[in-house]
Amino acid sequence: MNSENENSGTPVVPDHAFMLKLERTMADTFEISADYIPLNKLLKAAGLCQSGGTAKFAIESGAVQVDGKVEYRKRCKIRNGQKVEFEGTSIEVIQFEKRGHQVCS
Repeated sequence: MNSENENSGTPVVPDHAFMLKLERTMADTFEISADYIPLNKLLKAAGLCQSGGTAKFAIESGAVQVDGKVEYRKRCKIRNGQKVEFEGTSIEVIQFEKRGHQVCS
């Protein structure tokens, strides 16, 4: 397959590449059951970083924002309603409500 359009000389981008980029720019939600989740664990659990080490490096380098501000603390406590942004992806953290358990008799 030719990597350039024969008529214009511009690179040809496969359709699936556009879809991946589109998905990366959409806002997502991430549910937590505890009061908070450490920022580095959130990045890994949400699939934004492949490993904990990658997440720590991304945070240390200033590539992560929490509520619109650059965050350098790896274990910053992310709580209900906070918004985390990384590489064009925005994640809002939501704490799901614990429901009481009923005992059947």
